[in-house]
Order: sequence, then structure tokens, then C-alpha cells
Amino acid sequence: MGAETTEPVTPESIPAHPIQLTMAWLLLLFEGAAAVVAGGVWALRSLIDHPQSLGASLAGAAFAIITGAVICRLALSLRVLQIWSRSPLITVQILLLPVGFALIAQGNNPTYGVPILAVAILLMYLLLCKPVSLLLDRHFD
Repeated sequence: MGAETTEPVTPESIPAHPIQLTMAWLLLLFEGAAAVVAGGVWALRSLIDHPQSLGASLAGAAFAIITGAVICRLALSLRVLQIWSRSPLITVQILLLPVGFALIAQGNNPTYGVPILAVAILLMYLLLCKPVSLLLDRHFD
């Protein structure tokens, strides 16, 4: 039986990050941090403004904070080329499309809806563009 040789890891053997991947994980980190901050503000306002249902309001704030933290964790996973992190990030962006559209069309609030739509579309492009796909779709045996 022949012994398998493994080549040492050198800077040349580590794939270069395309600029689109760097832009994607930085934007995702910002998106996650924004969700955490928005959830914190929501929780603080819930405690100060005394809504009809304090529990429901705090649950919504907790959901925003947890979702933002998960997005940040996934962004950092994408940064170190953990292939599995791209699918949940694309799923989150797809779920944000109707949120942005509803804020614009039904909520008559384009101030929040347009940026949500723009960032979701941009992130889907960045995560699915050819340079990122070539890097993340490789099979490691």
C-alpha cells in the first residue's frame, strides 16, 4: 500500500479571496450588526413605551437580536471559506425580499424598504457570482 503524501500548506496553496467574497462577508457583518442594534433599540423602546403586549414586543426584539447574531456568525464562517455558510445566507436574503417589498408597497415606508431590498439583491449577486462560486463550489476530498 502506498502512503499518501500531503503537501504542506503554503501561501500559494491557499486560494485568494475574490473581492466579491470580501464585500459579501463585510456587508453581511454590517447587516447582522444592524439587526442586533435594531433589536436592542426595539427592546429598549418596549420597556420605555409600555406596548399592549410587552412579552410579544420583547420576543420580537429577541428574535431580531438572535437573527443578527446568527448572520454575523455566518458571515465570519464565509470569511474563512466554510462552504456550508453560503446557503443559509442566501436563504436569509431571499426571505428579506418580501419584507422590503412589504415596507415599500404596503407599509408606505420606502426609507426602510428600499435599503433592505437593495442590500438583499446585492448580497445574492455577490454570493452567487462566478468568482465566489468557483471558489466555494470546489470539492475538497
